[in-house]
Amino acid sequence: MIAMDEDRARHLVTMALTELNPHQRQLLILNEVKQYSVAQMAVELDLPYTTVYPRLQRAKKIFHRALDALLEEA
Repeated sequence: MIAMDEDRARHLVTMALTELNPHQRQLLILNEVKQYSVAQMAVELDLPYTTVYPRLQRAKKIFHRALDALLEEA
């Protein structure tokens, strides 16, 4: 694992978030930062659970791929 300072880690996470569209970013932030469950996000966004869940999974996949690519460059 690569050791890095908190500022660098924050920068890489921010850069990876830019790979998401605004809706994907919102889902990821609601789930990972605000700790909303998929059911809570569905209510908050007025969307069916069956819509929110796959969109969240897609957002996580894009984010992790972007972050992995950035870490490889570091």
